[in-house]
Parts: sequence; structure tokens; C-alpha cells
Amino acid sequence: MVSAADVGGDVAGTRARLTVLLQTVADTTARTRPRSTRTRLAAAFDTAAVSIDRRNAVSALLRLPLPSLYLGLEPDRYAGRRTSPAEPQRPQPPVLKVIGSLDSSPLVTPQILKPGIVYDLRLRVKGARWPADATALLIRWLTTCPTGVYDLSSLRIERPLTEGEFEEWATGQLRFPSPQSTLSGDLVFIAQCLFEGPGGELTEVSVVGHHELRFRVSDVPLVGVDTENRQVDLHLSQLLTQLRSALPSTASELPDLLRVLETLVAVIGAFAQEGLFKGRADVSEKEFQREVARAMRVRLGPDVQEHGNLAGGILDIRFRGTIVELKVEKATGDRQRIARKYTAQPTQYVGTTARQVSVVFVLDLTEKRNPPGDIRNDILLVDVPTHGGPETGKAYPSKAFVLVLNGNVRDPSSYS
Repeated sequence: MVSAADVGGDVAGTRARLTVLLQTVADTTARTRPRSTRTRLAAAFDTAAVSIDRRNAVSALLRLPLPSLYLGLEPDRYAGRRTSPAEPQRPQPPVLKVIGSLDSSPLVTPQILKPGIVYDLRLRVKGARWPADATALLIRWLTTCPTGVYDLSSLRIERPLTEGEFEEWATGQLRFPSPQSTLSGDLVFIAQCLFEGPGGELTEVSVVGHHELRFRVSDVPLVGVDTENRQVDLHLSQLLTQLRSALPSTASELPDLLRVLETLVAVIGAFAQEGLFKGRADVSEKEFQREVARAMRVRLGPDVQEHGNLAGGILDIRFRGTIVELKVEKATGDRQRIARKYTAQPTQYVGTTARQVSVVFVLDLTEKRNPPGDIRNDILLVDVPTHGGPETGKAYPSKAFVLVLNGNVRDPSSYS
């Protein structure tokens, strides 16, 4: 045992301090768990004799679990403060989805219309809920067009009879009395949707879907196209109409050109459904040409010719006056780059025959990291720069149709 006298110096003062420390230890050990550790600690510290058994004290302290946890109570620093009641949130107007059709056909961009004809414009409006205080939904049109240039109905939908998610229809009419200039831009109309309250107050809401309508008004007759796919027919018809509007001098080329384009679009669909070049990156231009020529002869007959000589070169395929250049692309899948890369050669061929339009059909064998999309993305009409100065100064500029077939495709399930 060691006593306070062993420390030397102020024995009385040291004993008094040790007495306080030992009493604190005694109070603490009384709450120590487990019981065996508490007993050892009590035996090591003698508060009556004011002494410490060092060996027992070290042994008991080593049994204490570490880290030690203590419960501390802090005074409430925010006493007296009151939480302000939350302000009630006003429900936000819902976002509306608008889908439009013209004469029962889905709207496309831009929609090509004829002047003087009244079209039925029908809108389907969907929303998650109808505002509680709204009595009707108004649909108005924002545009920079002068009012005398168009007639377009403002629409109104009355409050549905049922609560919750709704889907309503509104029908109006659209008419453009006169055609527009070939060089003018699209006529743009933006849908503005407003909920009307009982007192006539209006609340505008956001719109997705057909919130912006684009039109072109032309008196040039639309070209009849039949590829057995209505959406592709509309797309191809618009491209041909744009061609004739921009280059009226190409009118004599259209009959044969139309038959070639219809045939190649059908070839794209047939080859894709058959999976003719699925998973193959080694298709040669010779093999591609053989398959395309065979398919074209099935529809167009013996007028499909191969390997003719023209302008110092050898043609791939020719149907009467329309020339088709076939290419296999393994480096890039970018459609615009493909167009720039391959349209010069057929343009030189057709230029020697006083024609302005050629056709390029490309087999895309690049790796498909993403799935192929809408086939209409693969049918383009592009301008082709030619020698002799700016295109704007030429009476007979050149254009080309570029069609792309996706080869080396993957199984659809491989993307998931």
C-alpha cells in the first residue's frame, strides 16, 4: 500500500486532494459494469485510509471497455423560440401533353399544306389533374404571322365531369388562303394553354408534345409516293416537294426518280426484316451491289442496268435516267458526314446528262453501340457543292438523295 506521506512536500494538502479524487473514483466505480470490474476497482482504492493498491488498480482499469461512452445533457440553446407554422403550399398547375393531327393524320414538322383548303385540326390534351377552381381550358396560338395570312381556330375545353387524370379532345379548322414564297421560312404557331377561373382569370400552364406547329404552304402539287409505309410516304413526299419547290427545273426527273426511291426504301425495309447483313462487318461493295440490283430488278424490271460507262467512270446502277451510286461505309455512322463523303461522284455522273439529282445508297457497317432509330433519319435530301462558284449564282444547282441501310446490327436483346 502507498500513502499520501510517500509523495513528500505538503502532506496535508496532498492528502486532501487525494481524498477528493478517491471519493470521485468511488462514486464512479459504483456505476461501473460488469460487477467483477466494479469489485476490483473498489478493492484498489481505499477511501478510508486514503491509499491506492497500484497493481489491483492497473488490473481493474485494463478491464474497462474502450472507448467509454458518457451521456451528457446540454441546456436547450433554443429555449423560448417557437417554430412558425408551415405555410400551406398552393398546388401548381399541371403540365399538359398535347398531341395533334391534321385531317386524322399525325402532324409532321414541317407540315406541308395547300393554299385555300380548310383542314381539320384535332388536339388530344392529357393532364394529371384539373385545377379545382378552373372551369375551362383555353388553347390560343402565338405567331408572328399577320392575321390575314391564316385562319386558325382558338379552342376551348370545358371542365371534365370526373376528377383526377383527364384526356380531352378539341377540334378546330386551319386554312392558309395563299401560298408562301419558296425561300421563306416555316410558318410557326405556338400553343398557349390557359385554365380559366370562375371570374374569368387565366392561369397559363406548361405544354409538352405538339406545343409548336410548323407549316409550309405550297401550290406545287404533292408527289404521290407509295412505299407501303404511310409515315415514310409522308416523309419522302415532303422531300420531293421541297426538291420541286426549290428546283422547278427538276420536274422532268421526278417520274423515274420517284420509282427508284420507292424501290430503295422497300429494299431497306426488306433487308432489315430479313437481317441480311446482321452481325456482318465484312460485306464488300460487290456483294452489296449484287443484292441491291437483284431486288431492284424484281420491282423495276430489265431497265435496271449495272456497270455502264459515263463521264469517264463506271456506274454502279442506272434506271433509265436516274443513277444510283452504292457504297459500303465502315468508318463513320454520321449521316451528314456520309452525305458529304459520297455525293460528289454521282453528281459528276448525272451532270454530264443535264440532270441535277442523283441517288446514293450506303450500307453502314460501323459498330452499333446504340440501336438504329427511325428509318426516316436514314433518308435525306442534301445540297451538293459543285465547281464554278457559289451555288446561289447557278441556274441549275445539284442535289442528292442519300439513303442509308444499317448493316452489322446486333440482336435487340443485346442492348438490355
